[in-house]
Amino acid sequence: KTYLQEEADTGIVLHANDISKGDPSCTKLVISCSDTDVLLILLNYFDELNNNTIFRTLHHDIILQQIYESIGLKMCKAILGFHAISGCDQTGKLYRISKLSSWKVFVSSNDEIITALTNLGESVSKPTGIDVKGLEMFVLHLYY
Repeated sequence: KTYLQEEADTGIVLHANDISKGDPSCTKLVISCSDTDVLLILLNYFDELNNNTIFRTLHHDIILQQIYESIGLKMCKAILGFHAISGCDQTGKLYRISKLSSWKVFVSSNDEIITALTNLGESVSKPTGIDVKGLEMFVLHLYY
């Protein structure tokens, strides 16, 4: 297979996924990168990657399995929506809201918010009324 992938962040994850699926002898996958976007994309697709995937920065080895087990599949699938709303390379951040305070609200969010964050960006159509309500609730919880 040949894929044209212009964005490096998603290209890294695409290749990691190909290696995980295509090479049964791969027992450990180490991705050296210091970009948080890549880490979060990897967590979103962790269920499709080698279970022994490590995200390596200059100073730390982050074992994705530990994060995945800690926050669970639902939160991993919602993490890209969370990242988009709380500020990423392609979006601005919310006024006076840090990533850490956003994370604290995210991990304590209810199912309606998690579903809305999961669905954010999954389709080219407009979000449904239910999704908009969940996204509004998330933003309101950030400020109150």
